[in-house]
Amino acid sequence: MNPVRPQAAALISNSSRKARAFIGDNRAASAVEFALIVPVFFLFAFGLMDFGRLFWTQSVLQKGVDSTVRSAATVQYSGTAAATLRNTCNSRIQSLGLGNYNACAVTVNAGDTSVTVTASQPFSFVAGDMPDLSFSLTGTMSGPLQI
Repeated sequence: MNPVRPQAAALISNSSRKARAFIGDNRAASAVEFALIVPVFFLFAFGLMDFGRLFWTQSVLQKGVDSTVRSAATVQYSGTAAATLRNTCNSRIQSLGLGNYNACAVTVNAGDTSVTVTASQPFSFVAGDMPDLSFSLTGTMSGPLQI
């Protein structure tokens, strides 16, 4: 009888017993499930926050522009209507929450009868290192000008 065979059989038997014990062991299953689910959860949570920030920023820009055009229609302006309305637009958008905003554009149309106010703000998602995720949000409105 060959003495190597019984040792090999014992080794294979021992290995298969350990493999069956490992396969049947589920002590770390919740840790693995947690590791698989957490990145997806955080991606979803940060995505929701980013889209909320996007819609909030767009809303602030549009509200600032709307209130400026409403002011242009109801308040009487002298010769520097464009500069005054630009300052009004910037301060209203700042008061709505965009702290250092200073980019309103005001166009007084021919004949000083109407005005167009535009506010733009660059926006990038939290994962802003990717170039495709940056763009500009814009709020625009036109209305009559009271002179």
